Amino acid sequence: MMLEVPNPTLLAELAGEIANLMTGRAEFEAMLDRCAATLVRHMDLALARVWIHDEGKQHLDLQASAGVSGPPDEPERHVPLGQPLIGLIGMQRAPRWLASIDAAVDLGAAAWVLREGVTSFAGQPLLAGGQLLGVVGVFSRRSLAERDVRTLESAAAILAAGVQSKQREHLQRLQAELQLKADQLAIVTEAMTVFVQTGDFRQVSARLLSGALRQTNSQYGFAGVSVEGGPHGKFLRVFADEGFDWDRVHNRELYDKVMSGYAKHGYIDFPSLDNLFGRPITEQKALISNDPLNDPRASGRRPKGHPPLHCFLGVPVFMGNEVVGTFGVANRPGGYTGEEQKRIELISQAASVIYASYRGRGRERHLEQRRSEAEEQLRKSMEELQHLAYVVSHELQEPVGKIKSYLNLLAVRYTGRLGPDADEFIHTCVSSADAVSRMGDDLWTYARAFRPEPGNTATGADRVLATALDGLRQLIQETEAEVTSDALPAISMREDALAYLFQALIRNALQYCRVEERPRVHVSATRGDGTWTFSVRDNGRGFEKLFSRDIFRLFSRLGERPGTGGTGMGLAICKRIVEQHGGSIWADSQPGVGSTFYFLIPT
Repeated sequence: MMLEVPNPTLLAELAGEIANLMTGRAEFEAMLDRCAATLVRHMDLALARVWIHDEGKQHLDLQASAGVSGPPDEPERHVPLGQPLIGLIGMQRAPRWLASIDAAVDLGAAAWVLREGVTSFAGQPLLAGGQLLGVVGVFSRRSLAERDVRTLESAAAILAAGVQSKQREHLQRLQAELQLKADQLAIVTEAMTVFVQTGDFRQVSARLLSGALRQTNSQYGFAGVSVEGGPHGKFLRVFADEGFDWDRVHNRELYDKVMSGYAKHGYIDFPSLDNLFGRPITEQKALISNDPLNDPRASGRRPKGHPPLHCFLGVPVFMGNEVVGTFGVANRPGGYTGEEQKRIELISQAASVIYASYRGRGRERHLEQRRSEAEEQLRKSMEELQHLAYVVSHELQEPVGKIKSYLNLLAVRYTGRLGPDADEFIHTCVSSADAVSRMGDDLWTYARAFRPEPGNTATGADRVLATALDGLRQLIQETEAEVTSDALPAISMREDALAYLFQALIRNALQYCRVEERPRVHVSATRGDGTWTFSVRDNGRGFEKLFSRDIFRLFSRLGERPGTGGTGMGLAICKRIVEQHGGSIWADSQPGVGSTFYFLIPT
């Protein structure tokens, strides 16, 4: 008996159309609907359906349908694994072909089968490396031949690859969103801390503006407060601008005004708000203009020497229902959308209490009051941001955990069986899922940062170091490292915070050691005037002095060695812990010789 094979022309056309749909940018459910419609059209079917596996609930969810309407009671919309007929295909991970349907036995929907004239059925599991992604089932008014079944089998393989690709894209989006949230947390925390410590409006505005430019990938921008007065009832007082390239030769008058205003007052005033820059204040709503030259809202003229304006986003700063300031950014490649607006609105929330406190108050007379309000706002903001970090990091764990479990299963079952490219792809996916999980944990650690507790008792640093080294025992043995210490003092610091510092700095030294020399790490402490300065010295690879500040920034890595698996947040967490305890942290290093990390803690 000859094996029936599908029509190659039909199969090629079907495969190409489904592949194009699955690699497009449409929403996932809409894309699956179109794929089902493609099956109906090319295979002359009555009905085609796609179910997606919900691993957490152990059932199949109907996600796409094309053709005639299904049974009126929709018994197969949520199908438990193992339940006939669709659930059996999913549980057994095996295809099913019914050339002649016994409606009552096979489908449990006899009336629908008779009404629609359905006579045969075929179903295929959607599999990727042994992992069940879903099931595709087709119903026909004609008898499905073997070539139809094989055509469906090929289509299912393409569908499975597309579903897996979309799941991988979802994981990458989660990772990018997590990094954006972590950056927003760092921007707001740094700015609020500066305000509490200095009360300097210009410095705080500069920090927030720099973050807004980074979050929106903009070329230049400004940040300022709305002040009562002027010819229009209000005017804009700019505390910070960044990215402007003022030309002193061609724009001397404006250049002198800007520079003298900053030098004399710490700000510059712009009385006219009848333009793109001022409308977020006067109209009390965000403004997006991706074609400023032809935008009727862009009345007035820009001064000679002003940088080109290709697109603009202005976001008002609200305190309650009142506009107290504004952020403006310009020249993002590709223009602005509501997504960039949301990012700046989150940053503007931190500016609201600062700008509101400025309006109508004498800075010297109310400085202590403003600082008290800012500290309370900082406390609330930190609680909210901690909650945000907790939700973001913990909400990631469930989907990442599912992905990791199936990727690990894929690695165990198929490593070495699908070729070196497949092994590399599997390893990359497993590593990426692990990185997202670790990044979520580190984000939560960064948010809470082991803040000091009232009435902290003295913590013996010798005992804490011993505990930290016990936690690093495996890494020390693997690297054959020698870790020594002098006698260490007792200090007023949380034990878990000090343990994190020791572990992070020693782990960093061991991960960046030189392969040609046995790693050596020495911990010591020096007493100062009301302080203790701890040092962690190593003989590792070292780094150039110009990187000594950058290494403490979030997601900063300097020549990470393969296999170290860092998230780029360890030293940023160390910096945050030390600053929470009123101290400071820094590093000295020489390439090829080693590094010494210092942290100072008040007594």
